[in-house]
Amino acid sequence: MNSEQRTDAPEPGPVPGSPRERPARDPDAPVSLDSGSSPERPGSKPLSATLERLEAHTPDEARYELEGEIARGGMGIIQRVWDGDLRRSIARKILGKDAKGSDSRKSDPRTIGRFLEEAQVTAQLEHPGIVPVHELGVDKKGTLYFTMRMVRGEDLHRIFEHARTGQHGWSQTRTLHVLLKVCEAMAFAHKKGVIHRDLKPSNVMVGRFGETYVMDWGLARVLGEREGKDLRFQAAPPSNDVRTDRGGLERTPDSPLLTRDGDVVGTPAYMSPEQARGELARLGPATDVYALGAMLYHLLSGRVPYTEPGRKLGPHSILSRVMDGPPPRIETLAPATPPELVAICDKAMARELERRYATMLELAEDLRAYLEMRVVRAYRTGPVVELAKWVRRNRLSAASLAALVLAVAGGGLSVAWQQSVRAAEESLRRDELLAESLVASAEQLWPIHPSRVADMEAWLTSARAIAAGLPQARVELEVFERAHASAVREEEPLPLAVQSATFELASLEARLEVFTRSLRGLVTRERPSETREDQFLNELAFAAINRAVLEIEVPDLERLIERRKDDLAAFRSWHYGNASSAREHERLTRRVEHLASLTRPQDGAIARIEVRRTTAASLEETSLAQHAKEWEEACASIADPARCPPYAGLRIEPQLGLVPLGQDQRTKLWEFWHVLTGARPERGSDGNFVIGPETGIVLVLVPGGAVTLGSQDEDPAGPNYFAAEEGIDQGLRPVDRWIADVELYSYFLSKYELTQGQWLRMTGENPSEHRAGMSFLGMARLTRSHPVESVSWTEASEVLGHYGLELPTEAQWERAARAGTQTKYAAGATVDAILDFANFGDESAERAGFAEALIPFDDGFALHAPVDALRQDAWGFHGLFGNVEEWCRDWYASSCERGRIQRGTGEHVPKSSQFKAYRGGGFRSTPDQLWVSSRHRRFPQSIDLDLGVRPGRALLHHLRSR
Repeated sequence: MNSEQRTDAPEPGPVPGSPRERPARDPDAPVSLDSGSSPERPGSKPLSATLERLEAHTPDEARYELEGEIARGGMGIIQRVWDGDLRRSIARKILGKDAKGSDSRKSDPRTIGRFLEEAQVTAQLEHPGIVPVHELGVDKKGTLYFTMRMVRGEDLHRIFEHARTGQHGWSQTRTLHVLLKVCEAMAFAHKKGVIHRDLKPSNVMVGRFGETYVMDWGLARVLGEREGKDLRFQAAPPSNDVRTDRGGLERTPDSPLLTRDGDVVGTPAYMSPEQARGELARLGPATDVYALGAMLYHLLSGRVPYTEPGRKLGPHSILSRVMDGPPPRIETLAPATPPELVAICDKAMARELERRYATMLELAEDLRAYLEMRVVRAYRTGPVVELAKWVRRNRLSAASLAALVLAVAGGGLSVAWQQSVRAAEESLRRDELLAESLVASAEQLWPIHPSRVADMEAWLTSARAIAAGLPQARVELEVFERAHASAVREEEPLPLAVQSATFELASLEARLEVFTRSLRGLVTRERPSETREDQFLNELAFAAINRAVLEIEVPDLERLIERRKDDLAAFRSWHYGNASSAREHERLTRRVEHLASLTRPQDGAIARIEVRRTTAASLEETSLAQHAKEWEEACASIADPARCPPYAGLRIEPQLGLVPLGQDQRTKLWEFWHVLTGARPERGSDGNFVIGPETGIVLVLVPGGAVTLGSQDEDPAGPNYFAAEEGIDQGLRPVDRWIADVELYSYFLSKYELTQGQWLRMTGENPSEHRAGMSFLGMARLTRSHPVESVSWTEASEVLGHYGLELPTEAQWERAARAGTQTKYAAGATVDAILDFANFGDESAERAGFAEALIPFDDGFALHAPVDALRQDAWGFHGLFGNVEEWCRDWYASSCERGRIQRGTGEHVPKSSQFKAYRGGGFRSTPDQLWVSSRHRRFPQSIDLDLGVRPGRALLHHLRSR
């Protein structure tokens, strides 16, 4: 609606004046219901007339194509359908058939009325936090339906679990921002005269870009309308087991209660006391305020309200607890919870209506104040508190103001100021803890994704405010040290950590000297007097070949050396005559260190988060908007079976963070650049990518389909047959008799092993035992194009998660390695089939002392080779067999347990395991470790010099082939 259409008429009341009156066009007007949508309303017209009106607009049968069922409830079924006109997937809710299979036209008029009411209420709540309704209608079969936007993501219950464990970059602070969005959506609904009455985590969906939606308005009530539902509860069953309408038994606190007439009435764990008691006349916005407080309680305490860990309770048992009294205090369940959040939760969950927040907006304001480090009204108010908060945000200004006030104040003003100063001092003490917390939490602000921008900006606001106190902190430390000039500063005896750091520093400086001398010699051709002629010529040859690498390595080495020098300097200490002075000096020193770690220009936390925030904010532009034509071509090509037969008509959407690189004409598979991990890959004259030190990850879109895991040696004509090869292996091990059929969705897998350059950019460190710049036994020096190794499963999972990547499952790895074959090796039944593209323990490795060569073969690499040095296999992958072994996501199991493999990803979830699986051979592996199904295990914290990483990524928002 245009602004010119607005009027200055008084705001309408909560209910339209007449059943026949057209709803007001003002977007702020209360929700209005069709007179035919509720048979209980006085003067309502027959429902059949409403249905006939809807049938007049019955859509063409070809428009909506059913793709599957999403969910099923007591009143309706939610389906995923394809809208052929708009070329998108949407959600459609249909009115379910009754017990006799009758269609909507023959359903109970009361049920039809409720269904229409839900559609109309949801449609009129036009807010970004509420799923929009597209269409209400009756199809040609007489089924009543309405369509909505398809919401993709996870419900808030899962988000709470992620926040508790720290998975996927979720934290308590980030989740509080989601609850704030729920408050804002509900405040809008209350303004429109609608209460939800079933707010709970499973009715809030969070999308991949941070979108937050309040779902399922089937229990919503329009204030002022006559209640069309009998909300009295069914009697509790004889036991705690509640039998559901699906015939099963359910005993979860998130289970809903049913009314006497069989309708879902709400979830008792999040239900307000007045709703639990059935006091219908008292239900209003405060009912939803309580429910949101219960959701906050769940987040803070780590448990559903009124429940106990390890004990399952049915909904009627929970209902009794709700009516009996409040749940346990948060302070007893989570003592470290900030008192401001406890106060917000207590006020929202107050059992008396008059003690709760009067509106959802008031609750939202207190949550926002906490997140912005302002005064939380539910906790404390007053001038002293306001002053302390102001001092916390404006420390330098506060110091100047303090001097001025003390110079002019007297009497009562002086007393009041002293109180304020004490409060400010307490605030400064908290700032010290906050600085330490900010340093630690900087590494929780992952992944690099637009949904994290708000969290990063909030962190930066706090960090900059605290970091502004660094000059003052340094002055205070200097003043203290001058006042205690008699204290003796000494070097501590060198512990093992210092000895190790000293040795590493010497090694780094020696390497820097060689690199610098080589580059300088390449330019001047002047041989240093202490260097032999043959050594000088070797260094010049090396510098000529690796000049581009050295020019990158030298400044990185210089930065790393300075950081190690700072680390060693921190081991110096002061000795004082009394413990209190020593503690104060330690506190002042620690404060300066934390603030300095925030503000260092290149690698300080603020600088890192600023880069991360800028990258995340522009990710959609850099990967999608700037490459829209490339994505249009890629999506069209992949969906065309004639152009891309392996994908069988797969339809995908553009993937955030990826850019299409084109279709490999040899494999017919599409390849993509992961923009966050380095520069765009360039092709050489032969059409293959040239992987340099700065090149980013190349991902291959692997087609989904069935894969048979494992091997068998009983049926030569059967799939995955294993025949022992003389002199190579002794036969099939029991652990490899792991036959399982898995259906996989399409997914991304890196064309190459992760390089040392990519890991260095992602983490700032190179942990490899044989790292770039090193030479071994006269071989060419290693470069950043060699695979990273000596990383644990734990490290790999965390680092990949920061960039929206993940380790592949064993099933995904084996699917890619087999490339559609069912032979022992990907290219045949004997090891000879893969010798051209494998780097393993051959004669080169034997000469270097790494392995014993079992067959006469030399691939030319004693160590791992550059990731693009070996020939690609049938699906375009490099190094799947040999070079470095590769971690997989799964916990290792010696045998496949039925029902423990997840459909779609193939992840095996055994009942118990101490190990993680890894696949493929390394440069030290013997030939008997190179066949496709060969499986190995290690502890998640293990590292090895030939164990590396091949990243993967899920395909988001796609439709399987039709």
